[in-house]
Amino acid sequence: MKNLITFLLSLVTAFAAGAVTFSVDGINYNLLSSKDLTCEVIAGDYSGDIVIPETVSYGNREITVLNIADQAFYKCAGITSVKLPNTIRVIGKNAFFGCSGLTSLSIPGSVSQIKKGFAGCGIRELRFETLIPWETGWHSLEFGEATDGQTARLKIFESLNLEKLYIDRAIPMANTGSAYDHYSSIAAPFKYMNTIKEVEFGENC
Repeated sequence: MKNLITFLLSLVTAFAAGAVTFSVDGINYNLLSSKDLTCEVIAGDYSGDIVIPETVSYGNREITVLNIADQAFYKCAGITSVKLPNTIRVIGKNAFFGCSGLTSLSIPGSVSQIKKGFAGCGIRELRFETLIPWETGWHSLEFGEATDGQTARLKIFESLNLEKLYIDRAIPMANTGSAYDHYSSIAAPFKYMNTIKEVEFGENC
């Protein structure tokens, strides 16, 4: 208990002084909440195969990795793969911008928001994995940000030369930009793309 109190007091002091950042196994993190013990992946000089864990140890405590921050992998052309854990909720703006060496990406079912910015990214295969509920219940998937118009939301993947798409969860409808449990407009966010050759649906579709 004493160690926990000391740890929390140190975090409060650090927050008062500014952002708390740290590195574990070559991945950089920013502490989001000292109360909830959550963090996000932030920018760094990344290359090769990147594996983001569900939790990381910091100050003798286990911190849950909740988000991929804006520009986390910005212009990291040397990245060849990124494995995201089932704790990720938000993929930030321009998180994969310029990742020309990244050819495939799986979006965990825990994700509720994907912001814009995939320009210069080499992704050819994109997977939306089975929905995983949070501790507070079920959640929906949102493309873009609150300030984005409908067209901007639908063009979120426009810069990708996607060839294969795998979907095993509901994604936003064309007319609202909000999640809906029907698949008649499943291709709406990809309507501006003409490179897709194959679409596969999972058992939950």
